[in-house]
Amino acid sequence: MNDVPASSSSSSSAGASAASPSAGAGASGEAVPRLPLDWTIKTGARFTADASFAWTKNRKPADTSAGLSRFVRSHHGARETTNARGGAEQSQESLNSKRFQQALMYYKHPAMPWPSSMAKIMGVLKSKARDTLTKAEATDLRLMEESQRDWGEAFESLYHSMRNKHCPYFYVQTMQFTVLFTAPGIRGSSNVSAVLSQSTKKLRQSLMDEVIPFQMPLAPEYAELTQRDLKEAEELAAIEANLGKYSGIKTKTIQTATNIDSKPKSMLTFTGHFGVHGLFEFLLNRKYARNGRLSLPTLLSPTAFENSTLRSLRANYTGALSKIGGNLPRRRTVQMSQAYALELEGPILPHSYFKLHQLLEETQDSQFNAVYLTSDATHTTVGLNCFRPGDPSSESEVADAAFELGGASYGMTSELSEFLASARPIGARSLTKTRSTPDNATAADLTAPQIKDGTSAL
Repeated sequence: MNDVPASSSSSSSAGASAASPSAGAGASGEAVPRLPLDWTIKTGARFTADASFAWTKNRKPADTSAGLSRFVRSHHGARETTNARGGAEQSQESLNSKRFQQALMYYKHPAMPWPSSMAKIMGVLKSKARDTLTKAEATDLRLMEESQRDWGEAFESLYHSMRNKHCPYFYVQTMQFTVLFTAPGIRGSSNVSAVLSQSTKKLRQSLMDEVIPFQMPLAPEYAELTQRDLKEAEELAAIEANLGKYSGIKTKTIQTATNIDSKPKSMLTFTGHFGVHGLFEFLLNRKYARNGRLSLPTLLSPTAFENSTLRSLRANYTGALSKIGGNLPRRRTVQMSQAYALELEGPILPHSYFKLHQLLEETQDSQFNAVYLTSDATHTTVGLNCFRPGDPSSESEVADAAFELGGASYGMTSELSEFLASARPIGARSLTKTRSTPDNATAADLTAPQIKDGTSAL
């Protein structure tokens, strides 16, 4: 068995502190979530607790299918109901299994990314004249064009679903950046909005060329710097270098603007119809290629859309682990006990993150630890936590926005609606750890992930 250090449930957190999902009460008398709302995309999670997670492994096929059905129906206007006829026959373990399966689900397109070798071949075929293609190459090219057409249909369907308040939020994940679109009522805003996690001067120039309005709230002085400004600055720097002079004014500004490229400070925000719809058109018609390799952005959503694939996070119950406790530094007392672990793989979206915490608070007696993983690719989403589109004057306005604009249309529970309606930004940080304790308090570590070998150092 593996050895893991014991975690003290009373230890203080270096990050923000929050209550459990079941703590507090809202205007309607229902529970108000207190977990930090983290919009970054996690690639995995590991939960550890003294109570066993065996119930996640020994799920019956009937419970799994019922949980999947509940997930699909909950986002199409159907309310979640208890088993009126089953009554006593339906055990608590069966209910937990259904809720667990429901928390694992999400929608995605494309279902699988192109292999890197195929992406490179497609880039070559796209540049060749059609009359020079072999039969096999023509078939591959037709497959690529059909895939691009399917992606365009999927993106259009998802975008209009969001605008018409059938989808609360969705992600467009490219190799260079990630875009988060949010519907009215989400993040405390009464309008649709979008945030692009990180940008470059070239991307900002392209947006300005298309007359798409955007803001750069973390670096507003650099938002309108164009390629012409950069070229003039480079020429000025060369002249100053030859003359042995340095004004340190314009060239310093341009240099700083370049240094923030592809960092959270370069995040862009889009509000209103012209900004959000302009970004949609820009992304829809953009050519996605890098180093000669073609690739299609990944669309991730909690609700269905055209050409989407229903996917599930992979759950792996690892069984019992050896937990070492006692006074380790002085080696006077060493206690051995058992802990249990549950590992999840896949893109963990905010709705799954909330539902999992809510469920495990009940099944693990409010005593569990969680560690979240962020890969090099999803690390680009940390800028999404810097944006606050709405500015509600009170907590009741957030609750009202969630109820009136969110829960009724999105098929979510009131607790999840209020959670997604939170307008508090956590800044250029990402949730890495949470610790739930018996007194219904959850300590949350919010840190800026440091990427090492493709995985954040936790």
